[in-house]
Amino acid sequence: QMEIDLVKNLPESLQFDLHEEARGQVITADPLFRDISRITRTVLRELTHSAMYDLFTQHDEVVFFDGHSCHRALFLDTGVLKLRRETEDVKPTLERTQTSTLVMQYALNVKTAVRGFCISEQVLWTKWEHRGSLHAKANCRIIALDADKFGVVLCGHADIHMQAARYARRYVLHLNQNSDSVCDIDRTPIRLLSDPSEREKQLEAC
Repeated sequence: QMEIDLVKNLPESLQFDLHEEARGQVITADPLFRDISRITRTVLRELTHSAMYDLFTQHDEVVFFDGHSCHRALFLDTGVLKLRRETEDVKPTLERTQTSTLVMQYALNVKTAVRGFCISEQVLWTKWEHRGSLHAKANCRIIALDADKFGVVLCGHADIHMQAARYARRYVLHLNQNSDSVCDIDRTPIRLLSDPSEREKQLEAC
């Protein structure tokens, strides 16, 4: 808490630098935010300073529960996070017990979060309810991204807003086409920049 208070008392330009350094190197492990940094560093700086905050969880703490409304995306910095979810793509089997009671059996799917990769990215592009419960299996530092503030920052920059809108349409289509299998830890094949060198070529032409 003392460290957070000290940062708040620094000049805002220095706060931007500190937040970009501390958070930017983590979140740019994710392909979407790596592409954002390639298009415009300004947006990345605004996101890390204005739309993000730090969370600290203890071992065995539940970060979110299955079915709860989501309002933020998360990025693991340190620690271990596991998403537990009953897989809906596996049909339950019916077994008749000695008392003739039908027992429903579901397969439990567990996914481990990768440092810097976005958890619950869905909420950045559409209304989302968590699919699975996220458990801290160690003390964790997590970077949280407020979904509403993310949208505000992107809308203020024409150089990325149109590309983000196209990405959002493709992303939601991906969700609809894979609605039975997607969860909060989802490795989408969609990229903001279809060719990672696209932006560099555009800059060279300017």
